[in-house]
Amino acid sequence: KLGLSPLKADLNKIKAINDVPSLLNTIAYLHTIGANPAFSLYVGQDDKNSAKYAVFLGQGGLGLGNRDYYFNTDKETVNIRTEYVKHLQKMGQLIGKSTDVAKTNAAIILKLETELAKNSRKLEALRDPIKNYNKMSIAQMNSATPNINWQQMTATVGIKNVDTVIVGQPEFYKALDQMVKSYSVEDWKTYLEWDLVNSYASYLNNAIEKQNFYFYSTVMSGVKEQKPRWKRIVEQTDSSLGELIGQVY
Repeated sequence: KLGLSPLKADLNKIKAINDVPSLLNTIAYLHTIGANPAFSLYVGQDDKNSAKYAVFLGQGGLGLGNRDYYFNTDKETVNIRTEYVKHLQKMGQLIGKSTDVAKTNAAIILKLETELAKNSRKLEALRDPIKNYNKMSIAQMNSATPNINWQQMTATVGIKNVDTVIVGQPEFYKALDQMVKSYSVEDWKTYLEWDLVNSYASYLNNAIEKQNFYFYSTVMSGVKEQKPRWKRIVEQTDSSLGELIGQVY
């Protein structure tokens, strides 16, 4: 019933972006509320020192999950790509865009995501734990990506005084560094709006939820029927609070 209104403040924050610093600040902020635009960031145990936690930076930001969906030419993948464009258009219309604007935005989103995908490693290359472990100081990271201030980014995410990060795919971040300048602020705003709505699609109004299920579950995974709402609520509660609820029993 609330539709998009729970996201209004965050959508307004995206609309207010007017330059690269405010773009990067908003990307970092969106990582704090459950969206994952442009890249992957998380905190976990250091693979080479289990006594310490580390900040991990990896490739990401793709609506289709991994790079192969953007480039493979087999019939099934081509169909998924075609359906993805339709999905982007439909979702655009469901959040209030005109048919023409939704169509234009879908092309922008696909183009930007395809470039992120082009600079992402293939699935098999992600299996090498050594090549996907690149410890860098914040100064080294800032030097490699001069358009992105990682001290400020990590602080906005809520992780202060970070001295080093573990970068999975340094070449991805070099490409991202160029993309924050080569794509217009308006293009980035279009992408970020999509990423935010996509992150919360299964919790928004019925029409958005059904369209989200159709593409990600039916088209991509072959699941024909959505579970009833009560089951989804129980599963979500269990996922979010499982251990706490388990203690009651």
